[in-house]
Amino acid sequence: MPYVRCTRPNASRSISGIDFEPHPDGGMVSVESLADDVAAKFLTISGYEAVESKEKAAPKKADASNPDEDAVKAAAKAATDDAAAKAAPKQGAAPGKK
Repeated sequence: MPYVRCTRPNASRSISGIDFEPHPDGGMVSVESLADDVAAKFLTISGYEAVESKEKAAPKKADASNPDEDAVKAAAKAATDDAAAKAAPKQGAAPGKK
């Protein structure tokens, strides 16, 4: 489970209900490691990166030898696809008709 670092200029101590604290290299880092699906949602936003610990700013490099990064990307895609499916109107449903 990764930590998430936010380098956006408006980062605060609480982002989407997750506690963050200042990171030594700048930005804010999650106080606790996050579940993969929660981290994946943050990683879909520009200015967020996965980090191995609260002290290390360097994100994991995506390559064939790092299956965890692939899992995070897959979870991010699944979360995005799921959100899009829930937001789409149902076909054949007309408002106000029974």
